[in-house]
Amino acid sequence: MTEAEAIEAISERWRSGWEQAHPEIPYALHNEAFRPQDASAAATVTFGPLVARQLTQGPIGARLFEYRGVINVKLYGPLDAGARQLAMLAGDVRAIFASQTIGGAPGVEPVYSAAAGSVPGKEGKWATLLVPVPFDFTGRA
Repeated sequence: MTEAEAIEAISERWRSGWEQAHPEIPYALHNEAFRPQDASAAATVTFGPLVARQLTQGPIGARLFEYRGVINVKLYGPLDAGARQLAMLAGDVRAIFASQTIGGAPGVEPVYSAAAGSVPGKEGKWATLLVPVPFDFTGRA
């Protein structure tokens, strides 16, 4: 699997899971503009840096590498509305990616156990909550 294939598989998993759980809440993926003007909540999905570890020896193009990265889901909700809504949405983010094999074998395998922490913040008129979801996949190089 390549990085581009991993991002596409993760993006498709996000789309199907989020649109089923929250069709009323807009989102933007890593390469899309974020414009939730009239929304009561919103989300953005970006991808953190990949690090690689070589798994096998051999000629170039046949070596297997394990790549690890982070799916960063940032949730947006109204300021001064309490933590409940964003906390519930964070749980839904975790449910979308928890224990999933995405993209088929060998596929992208999110590591849910490290996704429990969330980072609260503020951005303009929004209260924010960052939900990092580590993932890994195997590819050739």
